Amino acid sequence: NEKIQIVKQLQPLDILLEKAPFRLTDHLIPGYWSHVALWTGTELQLKKLGVWEELPLLYKNAVDNYNYIGPEFRHAIQAGQMVIEALRPGVQINTFEHFLNIDDLGVIRQPNLTSEKKKNYLLNAFRQIGKNYDFSFDVESTNEIVCSELVFAAFDDYQWNTKKTMGRYQ
Repeated sequence: NEKIQIVKQLQPLDILLEKAPFRLTDHLIPGYWSHVALWTGTELQLKKLGVWEELPLLYKNAVDNYNYIGPEFRHAIQAGQMVIEALRPGVQINTFEHFLNIDDLGVIRQPNLTSEKKKNYLLNAFRQIGKNYDFSFDVESTNEIVCSELVFAAFDDYQWNTKKTMGRYQ
């Protein structure tokens, strides 16, 4: 099965890109890729990075701060939900199967990240779960997140090429 082979090769913080030309948003978003998400990694990988033990507090923060009603993060990962993505209902954690309703898949990996950097970026990604979708697409806002902002927020010390367009940064 191709899906199983892909999952075996994924690593924590892999950036998942999708092309789904049958969706309206695919025609409105410039460029080839129309959606982006982050791969969390497995329970074992998250334990090795020191992320696992911090997930209950991050889940509590998502519930308390954003009224998140999804599964507790550890349970979600154990149930195979290892994709963090921003969708219209908000930022959530989903299965790879849910993400794969697409035509093309791309994966970007930052190969030289230290374990400490991976941990920090993963914690940043989990901190976004529960936030509302950012229908204004403003990367400078942090209270609402669109799919590209998820990566922007997770890799918080990267110098992303943003520009001000129609009064906001994109």
